[in-house]
Amino acid sequence: MRASYITAAEIVSPLGTGLAANFEQVKNGVSALSAHQSKAARSEIFCSRISQEQEKEYDAILAIDEPLTKLEKISLLTANRLIHSTNFDPRDPKSLLIFCTTKGNIDLLFQPESAVPASRILFSESAGFMAKQLNFRTQPIVVSNACISGVEGVLLGRQLIAAGVYNQVLVVAADLVTDFTISGFYSLKAYAKGLCRPFDQDRTGVNLGECCAGVILSHESNQAMHMKIVAGISSNDANHMTAPSREAKGLTQAISHCLQAIGEDKRPDFISAHGTGTRYNDAMESKAFHLSGLREVPFFSLKGIYGHTLGAAGLVETVISIAALRDNLLLPSVGFQTAGEDVKIDPITKLGWSPMRRFLKTASGFGGGNACLMVEKIRA
Repeated sequence: MRASYITAAEIVSPLGTGLAANFEQVKNGVSALSAHQSKAARSEIFCSRISQEQEKEYDAILAIDEPLTKLEKISLLTANRLIHSTNFDPRDPKSLLIFCTTKGNIDLLFQPESAVPASRILFSESAGFMAKQLNFRTQPIVVSNACISGVEGVLLGRQLIAAGVYNQVLVVAADLVTDFTISGFYSLKAYAKGLCRPFDQDRTGVNLGECCAGVILSHESNQAMHMKIVAGISSNDANHMTAPSREAKGLTQAISHCLQAIGEDKRPDFISAHGTGTRYNDAMESKAFHLSGLREVPFFSLKGIYGHTLGAAGLVETVISIAALRDNLLLPSVGFQTAGEDVKIDPITKLGWSPMRRFLKTASGFGGGNACLMVEKIRA
């Protein structure tokens, strides 16, 4: 089986364009979350949104004559930045695009006069359109599995490279904040009353966010990134349509598989947690870390910075974690103050430095889905 290396990583978010710009903000504890009026919530809510000014900048950079949705703009910009910074050739029959999303162009439902064809509300149509704009010769694959979609896309790319089906895979994950998604979390009483506070005793739910992240996976390493995927798997605890397993069975199983794959004598130097700020997710996740023997491993959540970016979350947080591993930095969990009785371990609260080799990324989603990814720095 061939190995999979991460040869490039990018992110486009309300905090800026590019991994360097975003990571600088994250290191400084800058949050993209701010107050916005919401028709769906009928009140003011906190979320992170890409501004109209940013959209205009994307339009100028992309210079595409055809009308685009916001989701397509941030996805194409991310993909173009990855392609142009590497030797990735989308015209190669051994190159593939994997597009990960939970809701895609769902905002077209609320834009009946949009110049964008209504058919692009379909995942396959939107992904196919973007693949054509990027000059891919192969048919793209769409991964939509709730909030583990981004990590699942990377795992799928890794499997296809290992099997020799493709040599390089461009994985892009994106989702937007819309009335549709806001109303969904409000119906579940899972939207935070203020700013989200992952793993905190006073957490009340999520803040949503919109973002796009991407990576290039290759069967060959390069001189720029030096990152390798050394383990990864997804599982399903078949517990509930929206609630995670109280016993943390599915996530614990996935983490245990990753630990066995890298060897009993190795451990991650930090964990990038899913950490939504909902009562059940955070309790379940901390329990899974405890049951997996990772109680002493530092961990953090990035939801207090980007909000919950749904299907993009796993890849957004993987990309930021790659930068943290590269620079040997432990990132703080913004919003956390005091752990509740149902949270067994405390996340990182201050930016710190430590020599590190690998990290574990976890993700969980509706339908009982769980996914884990272990990334290792192959040269210090």
